Amino acid sequence: MKALLMANRFSSGLEPLTDSLPDSMVPIMAKPLLERNIIKLKNSGINEIIISKSLDPRPIEEYFGDGSRLGVKIQYICEAEPLSTGNTIKNTEGFLTDTFIVFNSNILSNIDLLDLYKFHRQKSAAVTIVTTEVKDPSNYSRLKYDEEGYVKSFIQESDNINDGPNYINAGIYILEPNVLKEIESGNEISMEKETFPALLEKGYPIASYKNDEYWIDIKTIEDYNKIHEDVLNGICPLPEYNAESKDIYTGANTLIHPSVKIIGPVYIGKNANIGAYSTIGPNVVIGNNCKVGINSSVKDSIVGNNLHIQAASTVSNIMLTLDCALRKS
Repeated sequence: MKALLMANRFSSGLEPLTDSLPDSMVPIMAKPLLERNIIKLKNSGINEIIISKSLDPRPIEEYFGDGSRLGVKIQYICEAEPLSTGNTIKNTEGFLTDTFIVFNSNILSNIDLLDLYKFHRQKSAAVTIVTTEVKDPSNYSRLKYDEEGYVKSFIQESDNINDGPNYINAGIYILEPNVLKEIESGNEISMEKETFPALLEKGYPIASYKNDEYWIDIKTIEDYNKIHEDVLNGICPLPEYNAESKDIYTGANTLIHPSVKIIGPVYIGKNANIGAYSTIGPNVVIGNNCKVGINSSVKDSIVGNNLHIQAASTVSNIMLTLDCALRKS
């Protein structure tokens, strides 16, 4: 099975983090979000990946290349400008001739992709839509489904319907290739608002896979802070970091002076250097290739990759990147 990662989204809510990076390349615990999703696909046995990108595609292609560094094969589809979900998927028609998965690359989730594929096959579905429960579904497309898990109708954000299910379209789909011919070419087409309802009317079986694992759509600075807090607090375990079992992580080739005091939870990326008599933590993320000068204090903060904190500095309740410094709350 191949995967399509839609990395063509721009969220103004992530500015200024995205002033020099695509949304999908913002670092999550020192590693680009898109890389985390690629690794998840690879760990699920999906090694052929198509990335649809727009705006300035260079940061993505320069970072991943052909995918061989991560043990996958990556092909790129470039859009002159960001397209709707339907048009983006339609553009891959020549690449996808078998069952494939679509992933909105701004999403981070611990969904079991192997179980999702098994469910799709069991339901003999043309489309399987992952759903996840949220407290406030008003800004999302929702689904109504029967006891067997087949979608019966869709509720759009614009419908102003406050009752009904809190399970929303989670932006992850498995599709059969025959669905592609049903997507109109040319006009802006939304899979969620137009294609899926049209498929349902034509009798295509659409299944709803309920995901009760961790899920977040990272589209604001608040979301960005939340995912880091959730990882540090053990709500969203990562392959290399699970705060419930070990709340201090240090990456490869990181040097920490013996006099440094670390108070978990703390995540320190690779090739970092933490100077003598410093205190790190609690609730700290320090990115790759960072240097913390001697006798410094860092707590309740996210320090992005490639930063140098001068000696005797105090960093508290802040998010630092090469481009900006933002108070976390």
